[in-house]
Amino acid sequence: MLHNLFLIFRIEIEIAELITLLRGQAMSIDPLHEKLLTLTAACKLFPKTARGKKIHVSTLYRYSIKGLRGVVLATIQCGSTRSTSEQAVARFFHTLTLKSSVPQTNNSGGYPMSKRSDKEVEDELDDVGLN
Repeated sequence: MLHNLFLIFRIEIEIAELITLLRGQAMSIDPLHEKLLTLTAACKLFPKTARGKKIHVSTLYRYSIKGLRGVVLATIQCGSTRSTSEQAVARFFHTLTLKSSVPQTNNSGGYPMSKRSDKEVEDELDDVGLN
């Protein structure tokens, strides 16, 4: 049972890595010229949370797979260890900062704006008796 869970987990990781490769975001680390760090060691490079706690290694793992606000932390696999670099963390911070300074394209907090006009919405509300 444990072996099957490990295989499923490994397949999910490989799928996530393939998705990252297809997006063109993988392997931006040059292991010959950048100082490699385990994700645990890289936690020390991140600021503490609002509650004063250190960031957890699972958070960095999530950033390396799913990203944060569309920005993926660059990592490489070294044997059984996922590693990043000081430079990759700096690029991650820089990209997050750039993305946060770009104005949002809609006013709805991240949800796509409706393409329906106010008149269409009012007509539909009238039809169901809510206006």
